Amino acid sequence: GLYLLGRLATVGPLLVARRVGNPLTALGEGWRMTQGVGWRIAGFVILVALVSWIAVSALSSVLVVAGSLILPQASSPIAVAVANALSSATLSLLMTILAAAIYRQFDASKAF
Repeated sequence: GLYLLGRLATVGPLLVARRVGNPLTALGEGWRMTQGVGWRIAGFVILVALVSWIAVSALSSVLVVAGSLILPQASSPIAVAVANALSSATLSLLMTILAAAIYRQFDASKAF
């Protein structure tokens, strides 16, 4: 699974950037783009995801504690839900940006 994560990391941005309609074509092109670097990409994605998760979790915990100290007790579960939603959205955004950056790195059509 981790190897496939590395080899197919460019498929999502490839579908959008090149407007590929056939998913099998996109899978094949993504596989070709990352030939020989699947494990490196997987390791990099895992490293960035882990560091981002730790940072966002720490920030979310600080926000939850601050919110529970400032807000009334009845509003505390709402503050926790908002903090969790913000952390999930932040992690999703970071992973999307990372996938786009990996795609740009390996996109041969933009080579100078």
